[in-house]
Amino acid sequence: MTRLILTLLAAAATPLMAVDKVDVFPAGMGGVALYRIPGVVVTEKGTVLAYCEARKNSSADWGEIEIHLRRSSDGGRTWEAPQHIAHHAARLEGNPRKKDETGAHEQTVNNPVAIV
Repeated sequence: MTRLILTLLAAAATPLMAVDKVDVFPAGMGGVALYRIPGVVVTEKGTVLAYCEARKNSSADWGEIEIHLRRSSDGGRTWEAPQHIAHHAARLEGNPRKKDETGAHEQTVNNPVAIV
């Protein structure tokens, strides 16, 4: 018990590491209205991959949504520019009954999941 108490006291006396906050997907970056539903994975080589929905024209659930990715090779200190990573072919047909705010049918690719 004494050993446990000494370990806890030593841990409490150790200064905590400073954590820098980095907004990897700030709203407005690259002309995107809002980024949502993020995910982060780290590869075996240590590359950090952050991805999320890019809601192009508004924050609404209906509308143009793409999947974007940013890559960091230095543990998250710096990041490459966002890349559009999902669906580069012809437009996907949206819900024929639902139109976005402009009256156009949306193209939506959403809720990304990474498998590494």
